Amino acid sequence: MIDAIEENGIRLLSFNCWGLKYVSKHRSIRLRTIASILSTTSYDIILLQEVWVESDFKHLAQTCSSTFPHAKFYNSAVLGGGLVVLSKWPIEETHMHPYKLNGRPTAFFRGDWYVGKGIASAIIRHPGGKKIEVFNTHLHAPYGEKTDSYMAHRTSQAWEFARLARASIAQNHILLCAGDFNSVPGSLAHRILRTYGLLADAWISAHGEERGGTGKDDMTGVEKIEIVGATCDSNLNSWRKNLPADREDPDARRLDYVFHDPRTTEVTNAKVTMLDRITVQDKGQEVSISLSDHFAIEVDLVMREEPKHVPEFYLDVGTLDGIHDVTTAYTSLSSTHSRLRILHFFLTLPLLVLLHIIPFYIQNKWGVCAIMFVAWVAAVVGVVDGLIGFLFGWWEWASLTEFDDQVRRQRRLIADITGRATPTAYPPSISLSSPDNDEKEMEVLEAAFSLEDKQARKEMRRRNTNTNTNTNFDTEAEGLLGDNVMDKVVQRVTQAIPMIRRATLGEADMRAGNAILPKAEERDDGGESLVEGDPVGEEKGKVEEVGPSIEEKGGDDYFGAAAADVDKEKEKATSNITLGPIEAN
Repeated sequence: MIDAIEENGIRLLSFNCWGLKYVSKHRSIRLRTIASILSTTSYDIILLQEVWVESDFKHLAQTCSSTFPHAKFYNSAVLGGGLVVLSKWPIEETHMHPYKLNGRPTAFFRGDWYVGKGIASAIIRHPGGKKIEVFNTHLHAPYGEKTDSYMAHRTSQAWEFARLARASIAQNHILLCAGDFNSVPGSLAHRILRTYGLLADAWISAHGEERGGTGKDDMTGVEKIEIVGATCDSNLNSWRKNLPADREDPDARRLDYVFHDPRTTEVTNAKVTMLDRITVQDKGQEVSISLSDHFAIEVDLVMREEPKHVPEFYLDVGTLDGIHDVTTAYTSLSSTHSRLRILHFFLTLPLLVLLHIIPFYIQNKWGVCAIMFVAWVAAVVGVVDGLIGFLFGWWEWASLTEFDDQVRRQRRLIADITGRATPTAYPPSISLSSPDNDEKEMEVLEAAFSLEDKQARKEMRRRNTNTNTNTNFDTEAEGLLGDNVMDKVVQRVTQAIPMIRRATLGEADMRAGNAILPKAEERDDGGESLVEGDPVGEEKGKVEEVGPSIEEKGGDDYFGAAAADVDKEKEKATSNITLGPIEAN
């Protein structure tokens, strides 16, 4: 492996090590081999998942201490989150953020609830003085090919991850995120991270959107790895099908990712690695096994000297509706399960009374012992089931409700920005996150809609403005934007923006830096309209079209919308306007 590209270069590795105690085969020898390999590499930062056994971590840290003197094992819940960070550079701060929704305690055979999955964060000091924040995570697995009963939990986890990413970016940290996301390209989780999370998929940044999908079913195992970055369920992995490399591999898929902030970093290369095999003794025979049931992903990045402007992209309202539907369906199922568990608890009470009365009418002492044993089992099972129904049931319901509320607020915001309340269709050629395609994307967006579409959009926004003025703003905002002071909107827009944001986003979203300022557009008379739907000047009946809004075109489903160009806002806005997130009072 070659050294880091340059002074500002970062080489990062993410690897799911499959280190489950008592479950993962040949765990000890595999983890020791992984430690030996990593100790001789030129990576700057290594993020590992599924290192569940602390003794494995201690051996790993000791073996790699000369190359990676800084190491962190994250403790979480009962069994630990299995997340590890190794770094050449000093780790200044660490934090473990557990996910609110993380499986069910009754699914003990899967263990997600007991390991307390979450986001392992570390602030690393680069030799050049800059702060690098890394997020390491492992999202909930689907546990099923046909039915994914944990999609709501995994989507909620991706949403939490995206919110923390937004907060980190707002603090001007150089953010790098990696892990096993248990999601294929284009899934809900993947879309959330690339839009709401303000992140770019490093594989797509390096190889382009055309290589960022799942690939074709007739691709071989080698092609799936080299072209679309498949890291899991590959023919080449001994723990999966273990078939020849030239065989078609329709099941291989990319579940492991590195995400980065394209504003502060540029990807120069990304590839799948750790394809090595080792020979072990198994039942008296020598067998060749892969280092893990996943392959690793390696990424080379360069920190930018100055932050680059990259257009933001939003989840369209159609996708947000899909998230709402998934959450609502699961909430209904979860509530039913909780009610049944609580019912079981209350039915146990009269059963216990009956089982304590029966012994008075039985002369056989062994019969009495049997009835007491049944009563004891019924009491334990009933109480445990009742506790799960009461405590976990309400906990899960509250978390799901809060998640759904955040999604609905985001939907309302996007509907306001785009001037529509129905799903938006986009040209499928638009790249969501490649940092080098800004101008091309804007050209595609501009050319995708005809003059008639724009006129129809303008008329729709005029109608929406007449409705929204009376329904969306609170009394204080209405007073500020009333007819008597309309000519002072530009001068007082700084005071208006926090109230508008508070009405649509809430205090929590404002503190996280999620508020977005609509794009300022020049008027024919030289003025500007900075607040959506509010005319400036003497022509109060004329409503100017502001903010990015795109009408349906064709019928091609797509999942992002370009936001306002912040640089242009800064050029057009008056000197007394403050752009960017507004701090809550």
